[in-house]
Amino acid sequence: MKRFDTSAMFSFEKYIASERFAPYQRAHTSVQQQRELYLWNIELSQELNKTIGHAEIFLREAIDQQLRSWNLNQPVVPGLIQDQTGRSLHRQDPRRRTSGGSEEWLKHPSRKISNLILSKRGHRFVSEYDSAFTRAQKDLNARVLSHPRHGAAVTHDDVLAHITLGTWKRLLPDGRLNTTARLNRDQVRTKNSQLDLWVQALSHAFPYERNPYVVSYRLTQIHVARNRVAHHESLLNMQVRQVHRATVRLVGAIDPQLGSWLANESQVIECWKRRP
Repeated sequence: MKRFDTSAMFSFEKYIASERFAPYQRAHTSVQQQRELYLWNIELSQELNKTIGHAEIFLREAIDQQLRSWNLNQPVVPGLIQDQTGRSLHRQDPRRRTSGGSEEWLKHPSRKISNLILSKRGHRFVSEYDSAFTRAQKDLNARVLSHPRHGAAVTHDDVLAHITLGTWKRLLPDGRLNTTARLNRDQVRTKNSQLDLWVQALSHAFPYERNPYVVSYRLTQIHVARNRVAHHESLLNMQVRQVHRATVRLVGAIDPQLGSWLANESQVIECWKRRP
């Protein structure tokens, strides 16, 4: 870690919100050490973000491959015009689309996937597909004229790239629902959908980890860390080594060689050891 001469350093901390810089002030009394710790935290965040980024790409591909083929083989169910009460569905309600029988499992999800990626907002249902599609469309529209895909239509892969880690987490069995306590109807439906999806499809995405709750727990650790990094928060009190281990092991559940490659490629632990 590069050391700085406090007397020669510009006081950049004056331009950082006091609450954001406070963890570094609590950690050291020396202004120079506070600055070094802040810069180290940025470096660590960058390294962790790279490692999680690799894992997210591998996770996305592993899950997508399984759900493409699984959803294609599910029965095709026509879209609805009205809900169970006879009320006409909004023209953008995802339930109007056909479901199943398609590799585009995000746009035409079978019932089990629908139970996990559709949510209710007021009187309407919304889908993770539509939110991701909107983000993908904005990115396509922002491309310069010289971009090879300028003006291209949004594809399944474009939408897939804009699905959040939280969505991947919802597809996996939730450890909080693995309980003997009484669950409400929605929780039971979620639990059953997740377990069925794991047995029929997603277990094949993680052939080297038989326990779905282990996979889900590791992804939860990664998700929390990813949010911290994305919001430029302090990592001083985060168990970085545990998060790194969870990330490598999650990828190793897809393929042990891939996990080993990620462990060797990652600079997270080396950076963590350089803490001022």
